[in-house]
Amino acid sequence: MSQELIQHRQDQPRQRLRALLDPLTASPPWLIGCVKALGEGLRPKIPKAFALTTEQRATVTEMSSRLAQHLAPASPADIGAALALLQCAFPAAAMDAVTAKANVRAYALALEGVPAFALDEAARRILRGEAGLKHAFMPTPPQLRDIANEASRPARWHAVQLRRLLDAEVEREVSEEERARVVARFREILPN
Repeated sequence: MSQELIQHRQDQPRQRLRALLDPLTASPPWLIGCVKALGEGLRPKIPKAFALTTEQRATVTEMSSRLAQHLAPASPADIGAALALLQCAFPAAAMDAVTAKANVRAYALALEGVPAFALDEAARRILRGEAGLKHAFMPTPPQLRDIANEASRPARWHAVQLRRLLDAEVEREVSEEERARVVARFREILPN
């Protein structure tokens, strides 16, 4: 296996990878609180106490942008490097040129849209025996896709939550007088 391939896989800092695999651990406490306070539904609402300040909004916007970059599809070179690494670890029987080309095409189709960090993490899990696969064979294209999707799921969820937070409508506060008025009105309407 070439030294460049080994070095390429080690270049991505582990700390950044950990943050992508478990984004909440890398988030500030105020952000976790805001995400937890988000209402459900297509039009998220957030209590006024958790509304983003201007500075927090800028931070969340920047985080969302960086996360979107990490979630961008892996390049053909990234896919090729991950496949080369796995093929070195799981040598297959010799194939003719037509079969080899079809095999590469199958992996390329299966891995379309997979982020590079998720593909790297999938290869790491497979090589460490943490993917739940038999260790004697190269994973099939759908298996490799499933493992990569599992690796990227937390980052994708976090990206959605950040967008929801940026789009959330701040709930207006209800005064005690208004609350008392509504309660009194309900008492008038509902029979005892």
